[in-house]
Amino acid sequence: EIDADAYSAISQADQLQQEPESIRKWREEQIKHLAELDANSRETELEWREKAKKELEDWYIQQAEQLEEMKTNNRILDEAFYKQPFADVIGYVYVPY
Repeated sequence: EIDADAYSAISQADQLQQEPESIRKWREEQIKHLAELDANSRETELEWREKAKKELEDWYIQQAEQLEEMKTNNRILDEAFYKQPFADVIGYVYVPY
């Protein structure tokens, strides 16, 4: 069995040495092409990360603005509610902000 494995390894090495020029060139082109695709993939991933980061920052800004707007509206509604007639009877006292 050892002799068969050794013969197989030698046979494969001989085939690689006898590889036609066209196949060798094709293999080199494939390696080059894959390296280019890999570089493009990394560049695209960086662009997506930057875009996602910007969108997340914008979302946080929008959420903060909506929260402030909601607080302002709530203060206006609270003030109107506390100023209504009989608010003191109900137990509410107007407290200006």
